Amino acid sequence: MGRQRRRRPDRTTPSDPPVGVPTGVGVVRVADDPARPRVSLLAIDQHVHGAVDTGDPTHLALGYLDRLGRLVEVLRPDTDGDPGTIVHLGGGAFALPRALLARARAAGRPVDTQLVMERSKAVIRVAREQLGLREQPDLIVRSGDARTGIERLGERQALMVVGDAFVGLETPRQLATVEFLDHVRRVLVPGGVYVVNLVDQPPYPVVAAQAATARQVFSTVFVVADRGVANLKDPGNAFLVATDRDIALGELGHRLAVGTHPSAVVRPGRLATLAASARPRHDTD
Repeated sequence: MGRQRRRRPDRTTPSDPPVGVPTGVGVVRVADDPARPRVSLLAIDQHVHGAVDTGDPTHLALGYLDRLGRLVEVLRPDTDGDPGTIVHLGGGAFALPRALLARARAAGRPVDTQLVMERSKAVIRVAREQLGLREQPDLIVRSGDARTGIERLGERQALMVVGDAFVGLETPRQLATVEFLDHVRRVLVPGGVYVVNLVDQPPYPVVAAQAATARQVFSTVFVVADRGVANLKDPGNAFLVATDRDIALGELGHRLAVGTHPSAVVRPGRLATLAASARPRHDTD
């Protein structure tokens, strides 16, 4: 049997994509989803990296993004009603920060500033011209390398840092080291949370390495995914979460087990075994 190709779940291939725009990370294209007329897909090379529902900004039209959005909302630190800042590493279609803003406004929750770091000026331009991206006081877009952007932030500036940056299906190496996570921890408020989207497949070497690395910096590390991935059986997206606050994983699992795209928590013992099989990554590796 041939090697199983890693993939993101719930991906849709645009039909007859328009001429692409070259970027430093591939060729970006926007096309209509053939199955959903209101949904526009953003693809970089052959991989769909985002989708925008032009009729409903609260709707996250890709399964992995819907799970990620729900996870961010559930894990957001309690601020007694005060807004804060959520930092996004990687913009893509900018669907997640826009959905978080729209959902908070609709629900009467604190409207956090969404600070998005996207290294490709071409991706930002395409999102503005073709996907309706409009910057505003609570949606700030910065062009440049995410590692440099994090290093330039001051201490305790972010409620959460959300990583969804890829080159192909890989997290950029400079965003996956102990030294990088030291900077992330520095910019988080007490009780703040780091979440990073990973793409992996059995035997899950990416999750293992990221978990081993995060455990060098944060006291609480766990992984959330759809049930097939959480049971360590299927390829797909996994969200590694790192924080210094205690998280009741049983309660979290119950909260995430509902909705159109339910999630589950990888059993701590199984994650510990994975992490023990890998070596933490450093800038000098």
